[in-house]
Amino acid sequence: MILLLKILNTYIYLTHQMIFNNMNFFTCLHLFIFSIPFLLQNTTHSLNCLQNEKLALLKFKSELIDDYDRLSTWGTSNKVQQNCCKWTGVLCHNRTNHVVALDLGGPSNVLIERYAPLRGKISSSLLELSDLSYLDLSSNDFNGTQIPDFFGFLSKLRYLNLNFTNFGGLIPQGLGNLSLSYLGLSANNFTGGIPESLGNMLSLSHFDLSLNKLEGKIPDSLGNLISISFLDFSDNQLQGEVPTFKNLSSLRFLDFSGNKFSGQASNVMNSLWNSSMLEIIDLSENFFYGSLPRIPRFRFLKELRLQSNEFNGSFVEGNLRLPSLEVLDVSGNRFSGSVPNLSLCYSLRVLNLTDNMFNGTLTQSIGYLSKLEYLGLGSNHLEGIISEPNLFNLSNLQKLDLSFNTNLTIRVASNWNPPFRLDTISLAYCELGPRFPEWLRNQTLVQDLDISNAKIYDTIPHWFWDNSESLLTVNMSSNKIYGVLPDLASKLVSLTSVDLSSNELNDFRNYTEMCE
Repeated sequence: MILLLKILNTYIYLTHQMIFNNMNFFTCLHLFIFSIPFLLQNTTHSLNCLQNEKLALLKFKSELIDDYDRLSTWGTSNKVQQNCCKWTGVLCHNRTNHVVALDLGGPSNVLIERYAPLRGKISSSLLELSDLSYLDLSSNDFNGTQIPDFFGFLSKLRYLNLNFTNFGGLIPQGLGNLSLSYLGLSANNFTGGIPESLGNMLSLSHFDLSLNKLEGKIPDSLGNLISISFLDFSDNQLQGEVPTFKNLSSLRFLDFSGNKFSGQASNVMNSLWNSSMLEIIDLSENFFYGSLPRIPRFRFLKELRLQSNEFNGSFVEGNLRLPSLEVLDVSGNRFSGSVPNLSLCYSLRVLNLTDNMFNGTLTQSIGYLSKLEYLGLGSNHLEGIISEPNLFNLSNLQKLDLSFNTNLTIRVASNWNPPFRLDTISLAYCELGPRFPEWLRNQTLVQDLDISNAKIYDTIPHWFWDNSESLLTVNMSSNKIYGVLPDLASKLVSLTSVDLSSNELNDFRNYTEMCE
């Protein structure tokens, strides 16, 4: 029963990490499977650590600064605690009694748990732990020092987690000597390039270098990581073209966002031709250019993020037959032509095409995306009329942005009851008038409303203020709204910003002052 509770608690913990800390599903699964042997090993009471390994751990502790007494069980006079296999974060093998794991990661979510880092120096006494296969030092603070070179000689190591440890300098070439399956180096201050030697780790399945200061090109040798399923190099200063990754057939997660990569996106997709299991592709915030590459091959794709690049051209019809796709974000590019028919992407939750050059009318195919929560078409050159059939089945929609399409008209029946309940409405510079939009009557959850420059020639009905207790920001400026405003101080207690300027209101007061 105790063993089952341990396994269940481990499963719950890793599920929490996946949900609240955006940990990849495959990483969670990998860690869960990896942890079961350790749970099994420490269920026996006969474990008794080896003397030389106990001394090595005490040496390791002596060179750390433990401000929060996280290692208080290490080496005290208590008889049980003299056995290093019972020390916090230490796991031993149930037959050999060798230390096989050190789990010394700090709190992974500092919003929930207190940040209590270990500091100081990492002692080379760890080399005495000849069977050490798991080392987690994440969420500690090593003050910008380099990863010790001796890490490259921990020959049994399979799992190394140094995320959020404030290491800096160059990544040691010697890490490429290890046969790791997990390597986490994210959120540090590493500089220089990615070592060529890291391409030697043919068993590596999880590789995270995100949130560092790495420069230069990705080494061609990383194309040899035939077991890789998770690859995250986001938020660095890497540049150049992405090398050929044709051997990465197990790849499921790829994030190169927030770098200085360049080149034709079609070359990137061609290099991933054999990575047909991909579920996440994020190339956003780089300098990729060209037309949308061929992607129907990735039939398991759930997220495609290409925003803030230099893509252009139109969407090729049939290029988006992706029934598993949940997020499509190509905002901040120079795509043109008609908004594509996405009715075959029926799992879409987020569709962001804002800030491009799409033109023409909006087809009724958008209305078939019943799972859509965010629809962003703002800042394009759309025209024509948006009516009920364009929006008829969007029952899950929460955020709607059609703003800054100056030739777009929204024309619906006065008694239309939308299937959705929005929290964000951005319709600036669309034609909504001349009457105040009656369909807003049932939008009682709206927090942010922008219907400025919408050609409204009407009064603001009383029901609007009575039904808008959730409003945080309102912009109705640059219309021809007239009449007398009620006293809003008692109605809109959460309001932080209101702009009713450039209208024809009687006894107009600056309601922005009311919100300050």
